[in-house]
Amino acid sequence: MSDDEAQGLVSALPSKAATEVLLAATSGVSQGIKGTAADIWGGLIGDRIHQWRQRNLVNSLEKTAHYLEQKGVALSDVAALPDGPMYMIFDGASKAETNEIRELWGRLLAKEMCQELDEARLPLFVDTLGSITSDDVKLLELLIGLPSKVEDIALVAKRRFSKQAHESDLGQQFDNIRQEQDYLFAALKRWEKGYGLTSAENIEFSKQNLRRLGLIEPVVSRGQRRGMQGLTNTRFATEMRVFAGQIDQGFDQIEQAFNGFEDWVTSRLAGWDRPWADTSSLNSLAVYFKLTAYGNEFTQSVGAHD
Repeated sequence: MSDDEAQGLVSALPSKAATEVLLAATSGVSQGIKGTAADIWGGLIGDRIHQWRQRNLVNSLEKTAHYLEQKGVALSDVAALPDGPMYMIFDGASKAETNEIRELWGRLLAKEMCQELDEARLPLFVDTLGSITSDDVKLLELLIGLPSKVEDIALVAKRRFSKQAHESDLGQQFDNIRQEQDYLFAALKRWEKGYGLTSAENIEFSKQNLRRLGLIEPVVSRGQRRGMQGLTNTRFATEMRVFAGQIDQGFDQIEQAFNGFEDWVTSRLAGWDRPWADTSSLNSLAVYFKLTAYGNEFTQSVGAHD
């Protein structure tokens, strides 16, 4: 393909923002377009499926441009991508049918162009992003944002029953804190409802899919762990040890066996059959799942925390 033909292909794209991101990602027409993007654009144009993939990719590139603009990063300051990463991201983005997923592809591309990602981890991020649904994204974002909102409500509840609240202006302080608590809970319900996770079946499917991908895990409360761990902290006072060595050895064996038992109990206390959270009332407010270490790494790579 000649430079004129390549330039004509780029000019045919329906979005100036998408074109600018494409040129930045491929290091310009002369070198980048001929060997890489031309194959992608040329291969995608032809039938309705290819046109669908083209629209998806263009929309993702537009989201990349918008995300970089929000971060205050000029396209002239980003790095052109090697062929491998570019093909992986462009191919995945072209198959993203929903707006939520295209948004994450656009952010993944932006972070790769800003050299914020570990190159060795990029194929894993691409594979994971290609395996999640829009409902999965909504649930991930809820698990990112909900714990802090629940904590805010818990702090207000703690103040409500604090010593200070009972020492002066009891009635007024109590009413003010109660109003703040109710306001936060109402805001939480509106925020949760805004994600549109209304189908129990869809939520359960997303929960299991995110589990399969290693993105979430059950939460074990401190009370459960404290109760189990307390058994292993018991020791006889030194002055009462007649057979100190044997007793210590026996406790070590008990503790070793108990560790396995704790894992067994924990796996059931934190079972996967629980709902992802309980936001039905202030008294029962709780989140039962959290992001794994990889879940945090992945959601950071696609800008879900931003």
